[in-house]
Amino acid sequence: MVAVTAMFLPPAFGAISDKTGLKKDFTIETGGYDFEVETVSNFEINDVEFSRDDKKLTFDITSSLENNFAEILIPINLINGNLTVFVNGEEVFPQIRKNDKISFVVLEFNSTGH
Repeated sequence: MVAVTAMFLPPAFGAISDKTGLKKDFTIETGGYDFEVETVSNFEINDVEFSRDDKKLTFDITSSLENNFAEILIPINLINGNLTVFVNGEEVFPQIRKNDKISFVVLEFNSTGH
């Protein structure tokens, strides 16, 4: 028999829905290799496209929330170097951390729509 104890704590900063995330993984195939791009966001990520020539990932998203939050893990072997991030054509400045395997992007922006 297994006993499970759950403790629920109220969120410290605002409504829980503002930071609750949907995990979605995408496989990018390029050059005969598969790369996993992992996302957790409080909005729907419908698809991801990769342009090998431009070394660019484009995320197709839909959001009904004004305050959007995402964590994105990008393999270094897929895209390396300095990352520039745009939301609807406007440059934004997310937090980016790197190690020898991934770039970890924490992105927050205000906007609803597609």
